[in-house]
Amino acid sequence: MVKHFVRFLRDILFGQRRKVENLDPLHFFRQLSENDQTVLLDVRSPVEVAQSKIEGALNIDILNANFHSKIEKLDRSKNYFVYCKSGRRSKQACKLMNRIGISNTVNLKGGILAWEAANLPVMLS
Repeated sequence: MVKHFVRFLRDILFGQRRKVENLDPLHFFRQLSENDQTVLLDVRSPVEVAQSKIEGALNIDILNANFHSKIEKLDRSKNYFVYCKSGRRSKQACKLMNRIGISNTVNLKGGILAWEAANLPVMLS
């Protein structure tokens, strides 16, 4: 816990925080498919994921108590394209990821709701 607090303070004091990039579904889809060093990250609950998801997404629930420890283990050299239902939790996840040194994050503006409204492909259970 102290280690995380020290990192958080360091980021604030030395300006290592990054503004979260928010992309609409079409731009998100294009950039996701153009880069082979990406990880698609779904931060919704397992119940939400069971309803529909974007193919290939890794699920780490932001509301789960072990979210922070799981994102700590992610490869910092990858690009993370993050989504949730509406874009709020994924934006928060991007901010948390930026604080621990994963600065290459992109948020899906409007979440999977906007993705589906743009008629982009989803997997249904």
